Amino acid sequence: MKYIIHVFKNYCTFKGRAGKKEFWLFILFNAIILSLLIFVDSKIFSDVKSGMFGIVVESLGSGFGLPYLLHWYEMHPEVTPGYGPLAIIYVLGTLLPNIALTVRRLHDIELSGWLILPTIIPVIGWIWWFVIGLFKGNTTENNYGDVPTL
Repeated sequence: MKYIIHVFKNYCTFKGRAGKKEFWLFILFNAIILSLLIFVDSKIFSDVKSGMFGIVVESLGSGFGLPYLLHWYEMHPEVTPGYGPLAIIYVLGTLLPNIALTVRRLHDIELSGWLILPTIIPVIGWIWWFVIGLFKGNTTENNYGDVPTL
């Protein structure tokens, strides 16, 4: 929990470094919270009742996986996957902490924070963002600061 609190306390800090553990625990935390909010949105607001969460759960539960999911969309054009208001508020509220954390993670592997820009490119950016989290950070002080203590 200290990692999550640390990210929110430093929500606007783009200097320094963030370790691999801090990065991945915050990603996991966001995934869990966002999944719960999508589920709650689907129960509260009827226009997002199926949303992506419901469709994925239904497709996984059916045992047919991705082909079923794609076919389901073809059969139900009235359903658009998306976020409800609670999830949108959460995503907007955690946008700056996510950007700051990713910049600090880039600093940990001794890369410029500007290399966050490729993450806005669909698919390629997501792969790049994932790769950022895989590299081991420097074990000594680098140009961006001391070794992360968390």
